[in-house]
Amino acid sequence: SLVMRYEDATLGRTTNTLASGRSICAGERIGIDISRAGMLAMDAVSGQPILNEQPYALVLTADGQLSAALERSDVFSGQRISTAEDFTGDASRTWTFARVEKRPGSMFDFLVFYNPNPHDSVITITALTSGGPVHIIHTVCDMRRDGLNLNDTAQLPTEAFGVVVMSRPLLGADESSHRGIVAALSHFDGATGAGWVALGHAGTLPTSGVFAGAGAVPGLTTELLLFNPTAATATVEVRAGGGAPTSVDIPAFATSVRA
Repeated sequence: SLVMRYEDATLGRTTNTLASGRSICAGERIGIDISRAGMLAMDAVSGQPILNEQPYALVLTADGQLSAALERSDVFSGQRISTAEDFTGDASRTWTFARVEKRPGSMFDFLVFYNPNPHDSVITITALTSGGPVHIIHTVCDMRRDGLNLNDTAQLPTEAFGVVVMSRPLLGADESSHRGIVAALSHFDGATGAGWVALGHAGTLPTSGVFAGAGAVPGLTTELLLFNPTAATATVEVRAGGGAPTSVDIPAFATSVRA
């Protein structure tokens, strides 16, 4: 089944079912239109159109293994920008984002969250800015989504910064069953027509990693974003292919950009 869960819990309908009991053959690929050219999908249970202009999360359940992705086309500053996002089955109490930006005018960043728990959750968003940490707290209802439009968030400065998102149950009695949340970042650059959607890094951060797709191509700009969310300076060794390593010191609570 594929179920929409609306952010606003006071709506007349808080969910819509886009697929129910649908079978997918081995090796088959199917598509489900949620909206296209002004036409909205129908709720499979009631036959009513889905609610328009309401934020929602999509929850997919199946009795077998599936790979799924959501494709979107949006318009920002007159530019049509297409993005895609993979579904995930992972939830975590902590999510880290190496670079988030508040740039009113042409750039639009959105942090979005889904609470998969049958209890309300408290989400703390910590933006590690040049002026120090900024904490924003949201309470998200059970099995609901929530979001943060950075350009509309007065507490945040106009700059780029790293973000750590943490969750806990609203009530202590739910502590042992709290699964965490799912958190993602949507980024749209209306000046260039570029955009992307990415999940944050779930859980404990690693001390090493590999980027398989990096490369030096004429005319291509490649940046490596390094974020240190800890209270001590971190020394990072970066090695490209078989070349000599380069050491980079990243101060506490800072993001470093390497070309």
